[in-house]
Amino acid sequence: MNDLMNRISNPACKERDLLIDELNDLIVYGEVNPTDLESTVKQLMNQLKHEADPAVNESIFNLLATVFDNGDLTHLIADETAELLNQLPAICLVHAIPIIAYSHRPDKSSLLRPFVHDKDDEVRKMISEILKDLNE
Repeated sequence: MNDLMNRISNPACKERDLLIDELNDLIVYGEVNPTDLESTVKQLMNQLKHEADPAVNESIFNLLATVFDNGDLTHLIADETAELLNQLPAICLVHAIPIIAYSHRPDKSSLLRPFVHDKDDEVRKMISEILKDLNE
């Protein structure tokens, strides 16, 4: 696991997004123990703060959505995502918005409302559907 995470965090490594997708598969199939899962999520959340590769960012959010949907580390993922929400590109927002929407954060409506007028059609459509689901 450490070798995989070292390669994912190394900007010189090629196809890091595919390595993250591979890690996501390991999580889906229950191959990552809870301690490693928490450590991995924390490391990837930290990486999002400085990662420049959009494909890597999208893969990280896809993995985070998988973990969140499984009911693991929901507060950690939602809290860290909320901090990054306003600086994310649309490709990541399609994963990040549902994380916030289906979290237990009391401020989720105020975090999501600005995206009603987002420049990206897919983001606007997603927000509209989510706010309807949430009766907002």
